[in-house]
Amino acid sequence: MPKIQNPPVKRVKLEAFSIHGHVGDLPADYAALFKVISEMEPARRKEQVGDRVTAIPEFRSEDGRYFFAAHVGTADASFSLLDLNAATVEERPLEPGKIVTRKTLGIIDPAKRVAVVQFVQNGARAGQIALLIEKLARQISPEQFAELSLEFTPVLAEEFLKALDEFNTIKSASVRFARPNYDWEEYGETFQALGKDSRANTLEVAANARRNDSLSKNEGIIGLLKDTVQKGRSMIKAATVVGSTSEAAGPVKLKLDKHIETKQIEVPTTDSGQPDESETHKYAAQFLDERPTVEE
Repeated sequence: MPKIQNPPVKRVKLEAFSIHGHVGDLPADYAALFKVISEMEPARRKEQVGDRVTAIPEFRSEDGRYFFAAHVGTADASFSLLDLNAATVEERPLEPGKIVTRKTLGIIDPAKRVAVVQFVQNGARAGQIALLIEKLARQISPEQFAELSLEFTPVLAEEFLKALDEFNTIKSASVRFARPNYDWEEYGETFQALGKDSRANTLEVAANARRNDSLSKNEGIIGLLKDTVQKGRSMIKAATVVGSTSEAAGPVKLKLDKHIETKQIEVPTTDSGQPDESETHKYAAQFLDERPTVEE
C-alpha cells in the first residue's frame, strides 16, 4: 500500500494587539463597531490612496468574534512574470477591477479587546487595518462613529523587559503612548492633563542623557515604560531605547516592534502553495484564547 504523504506546510507568524477605540470622549462600543463593518458590502470595504489599495473583502462574525482577510496591492494595469529557469520576463495584463495583492489573516475579539494578526512581509499591518476600519465606520455610520479613533497597539513579549535590563547605560529613549480605553488618567495626572487638554489620540515622550551619563534605568521614562509593560497593559504604540550593553561593542537600539508577543505555527498549504485559511484562523483563535483578560 502506498504511503500517504502529508501536505506541505508553511510557517506562519501571528502577532497579538490590544484594541483601543474612542468616539469623542467616550470608549468605543466595540460590539457595535465591528458589527457595522461585518454588515458592509464586501466591495465597499476598501480604500485607495494613489495607486495603493487596502481592502478587507472578508470580515465575518462567528461566536462573537470576527475573522478577516485583509489585502494590500497596487492598482497597476499589468504585472511581470519572471521565469527563473529561462531568465525571461513576461508582461501580463490584468482585467479591469482586479489587482495583485498580499493577503493577511486575523481575528478580532471585541469582548477581550484583542486582535491577532498574521505577519506578512509587505502585507497589511495591524495599524493599517485599524485605520481602514476607522475610516469605513465613519463613512458607513456617521451618526455612531463620526468621531471614531481606533488603534491596534502591540502586546509586548517578556523578552522586551529582559532586553531592557541588559543595558549598562541608556543614552536616549522615546515612547509613543496610545490613548487608553479608559482615557489618559491611566497614565497618571500629568498625562491626563496633557492628553485631555490637547485632545490627543497619542502622546510621545522622549529623553536624552547628558554627555557621558545615562538615563535612569528604573525611574523617569524608563520606569514608566517598565511599569506599563509589567502591569500587562498594551497601550504603547511605539518605543525605541538606545544605549550600551556588555555584549555589544557599539550602540544598541531596542525597538518595540521587534518584541511583539507572537506565536509561530506550521500550517498545511493549499494547491496554490499558500497557508490554509481555515487552519490559520483556527490557530489564531487558539492564540487569542491564551491571552488573559486585562482589566484596564
